[in-house]
Amino acid sequence: AWGNTAARVRQARRSGLICVARPGPDGALDLELSGPAALFDKTMIYARALASLLPQLGACERFELRATITLPGSNDSGTLLLRTGDRGTRPCELASHETKLEARLAHDLRRHLKSWELSTDPTPVEAAGILIFPDFELRHRGDPTRSWLVEIVGFWTPSYLVTKLERLELAGVRNLGLGVAAKKSSAARELPAG
Repeated sequence: AWGNTAARVRQARRSGLICVARPGPDGALDLELSGPAALFDKTMIYARALASLLPQLGACERFELRATITLPGSNDSGTLLLRTGDRGTRPCELASHETKLEARLAHDLRRHLKSWELSTDPTPVEAAGILIFPDFELRHRGDPTRSWLVEIVGFWTPSYLVTKLERLELAGVRNLGLGVAAKKSSAARELPAG
């Protein structure tokens, strides 16, 4: 996607989607999203969250959506391709609301951390070739060089979290905390180390 892309990534993350954002060619943002099959016991909930992102694409200046689709019980797959201007892709802007969890966490952080300033739209961080879009940034009022980033992770698989932690480690990003929803895993699994 090109233009107005950060809001699309934030919407994907607010929906809890498993996504990886990378800088693309010509100023594009490449957003890779896992499909519902990544979460075997929550496929309908995840599929609805994934579908909620489709109308958002029309708000980008330009986009190309490429989806590989495999039907249940089949080894056959096909590719869906949608581009700016295709039928059903008219420009629209959906309201981007913070989730109840984000609102509650922001409220609690502001209430308990009086000496820290909270930003709800921090700058994305590059980490080993991907872009991380934190939900919050905490910056110390007395020493602005002290800061923490906070990201709320929605749906996840163990390999997604391990890869994310490895990339953060490689990039030397040590001031980012992940809040992981235990109930949104691919199965009842333990969180990976770290």
